[in-house]
Amino acid sequence: MNYIKISLNVGLGLVVALMTFFLYSMVNDPIQFERQKSDRYDKVIERLKDIRTAQLAYRDLRGSFAGDFDQLIHTLKFDSIPEVRIIGNPDDTAQTVIYDTIYYNMMDRVFPAKVVNPDSLRYIPYSGGDTFNISAGSITRNRVNISVFEVSAPETKFLKGLDPRFINRDFALRVGSMSEGNLSGNWE
Repeated sequence: MNYIKISLNVGLGLVVALMTFFLYSMVNDPIQFERQKSDRYDKVIERLKDIRTAQLAYRDLRGSFAGDFDQLIHTLKFDSIPEVRIIGNPDDTAQTVIYDTIYYNMMDRVFPAKVVNPDSLRYIPYSGGDTFNISAGSITRNRVNISVFEVSAPETKFLKGLDPRFINRDFALRVGSMSEGNLSGNWE
């Protein structure tokens, strides 16, 4: 009788310990996922902001957005941005005015206080080498042609290695829009 009571207590103790572990996992797994998801979102959003900055500089130089990363990266690495300096007063007719054009490296002007590797812009952080989806074109709004671009990263790519139960397969972080003249990100 005493043996049965002890075995029953030990068995119930194991069941309680097992249930405690499962309950802890049920609560802790989503918390850990959200923490890691937040870190990854921050990195992907930072990269999308860098791409948007590069696209705006590309548009200022070329008149439209880059349709692929090869064009964008080549322009960032090898092209220059002109800056005209005016020496003298252009409103004074008695004075000689000198217009001096200086060309600056595009990377130095686009990312002056930040170290950005242009070759890595195309890659989604934490994806293992997957690239962002990029497209560019133009749309007509109120009889005006507007250059547009869109760059996106599906959640399934940058949340690789995390618990798939919590990943939204239909969601992607995106900057720009191919259907509107909008350069905002969907996280803003």
